[in-house]
Amino acid sequence: MADSIKALAGWAVFALLLLVWAFAMPFVVALLAAVSVVVPVVQYVFRLQREKAARADHAKNELARLQWEKTPEGQAHLEQKRREAAEEQRRIESERDARRTKQERWRREAEERAAKAEWNLFFTSKTMLEVASMTGLEFEKFLARLLPHLGYTAIVLTPVNDQGGDILCTSKVGERVVVQAKRWKGSLGNAVVQEILGAMLHYGCDAGIIITNSTFTKAAHALASKDPRISLHDGAWLTERIKEHLPPQIPPFDWQRYKKEVLPSRYLLRSCGGANIAEIDGSPAFVDKDELLAQVAAGELPIEEAAQLFAALTPAASAPPRPKRYRGRRRRYR
Repeated sequence: MADSIKALAGWAVFALLLLVWAFAMPFVVALLAAVSVVVPVVQYVFRLQREKAARADHAKNELARLQWEKTPEGQAHLEQKRREAAEEQRRIESERDARRTKQERWRREAEERAAKAEWNLFFTSKTMLEVASMTGLEFEKFLARLLPHLGYTAIVLTPVNDQGGDILCTSKVGERVVVQAKRWKGSLGNAVVQEILGAMLHYGCDAGIIITNSTFTKAAHALASKDPRISLHDGAWLTERIKEHLPPQIPPFDWQRYKKEVLPSRYLLRSCGGANIAEIDGSPAFVDKDELLAQVAAGELPIEEAAQLFAALTPAASAPPRPKRYRGRRRRYR
């Protein structure tokens, strides 16, 4: 009997707690909702008060600073700040001027080094033994360096498939000339004369010149004599021209002579500068329109010479297109 009473009492207490929880739950939820709304509002109010107090303090400090600056101590402090700012500005300008002076000196030194290198390349001589050991392309570059000494301008190396012409240039009288460079061991016959005639027709030139380190046969001289536009220059002629214009001793560097003789041939020297020559598929550098325009804009190349370089090459003498790479289908084996 006592156990039953205790069990009923326990259940009664549990039921009472459930009733209290059921009636108290809405009040708890309402209280939490009120807190979630009131707390941000209170925080916003306190933040506004702090900002207002901070603005008041800032205004107070600013007023005090303005009043202090009117005092002798404040005036002295402001004058010291102005002097420090002026000294800092002078220091910055001095460093900028020194940096510009150094850059200008470096530019002048680099320009002088490049000019001396072009000077040495322009006057570098070769013996006939060295000419005999050259490759065909090296002989063409050597003649291209020699031609400016002979008065030719707008000198351009042709592509590999040159149609019998290796160098295009303009003579002193304005004639368009094609030059065939023949580094040869034996005597040259009628074939080279026929080739230069084809090159003149292909490039539309007014005259043709064949330069070799060897000799020509009598038949070649006889065939060339029938056309006054063709000139044959053998090894003896080349030896005399080298002695006359390319002495073994390079003359001392002179700016005035450099600007008069070497500077007009700068583009050619860069094309014939040995390892510095730009090559496309193993061919010598071609006349590049963008590069010429950039040199004209920079004042490194006269407009007249650039126009002659543009006119020196016909469309047939332009760079050959790159061969397309064949990509066969990959066979699949099962």
